[in-house]
Amino acid sequence: MQILRNLPSISNHVSLKEFLVNVLPATTPTTPAYSGTYVFGYRTNLATTVADTYIGPVFVAARNTPTAIKYVNNLPDTISRNVGVWKYSVDQALHWADPTNMGMMMGMCSVPPKAGDPAQCFNYAGPIPAVPHLHGGEVPAAIDGGTDAWFLNQTEGYSAHGKEYYTYNYDPVADANNNFSIYRYPNTQKAGHYGSMTICSAALASMFTLAWPVPTYSQTQA
Repeated sequence: MQILRNLPSISNHVSLKEFLVNVLPATTPTTPAYSGTYVFGYRTNLATTVADTYIGPVFVAARNTPTAIKYVNNLPDTISRNVGVWKYSVDQALHWADPTNMGMMMGMCSVPPKAGDPAQCFNYAGPIPAVPHLHGGEVPAAIDGGTDAWFLNQTEGYSAHGKEYYTYNYDPVADANNNFSIYRYPNTQKAGHYGSMTICSAALASMFTLAWPVPTYSQTQA
């Protein structure tokens, strides 16, 4: 597990990505032979080797010393991904992130959907929206990682950001197509019982919110 020390500048970069991890033992009797499980998670590099754990890095923070983290969306799209949930489970007939700006559906869907049905009746195809959310931290609402604060890896033909998108020192021109958000956590709260918090990733998608076992955010008393 990698430990990232808190720095005063924005030098903590974390990538939201798909990668292979050894969830099962190599000796698990499968056909074909087990070679890893694809997961979505956080990494500090874009290495393609099979990881030993899906757990992300640890950020060590001190009370009243802000920590800035740049979260970069490097997730694949719904076509090239290996994690199947985004291809088969995003129901656009419900309220969700909607990067294609189709809006709320008016009409009925066939079961299964067929030609002539509203476009929202079909599963979403495109870049995957995501946003980080810190569990257990006292943070301003803008960096709480609300489900409408998502951002995409690809922007051509899609809305780059949700309507509540935020990044540190936001510039509406320079940051218009960001595939990242920079969150600067104030770290004003006392350390928790175990001195740690977790960061998940959420995006308003169908009836579920994606939550990944990702970075641990460990805070010490000043």
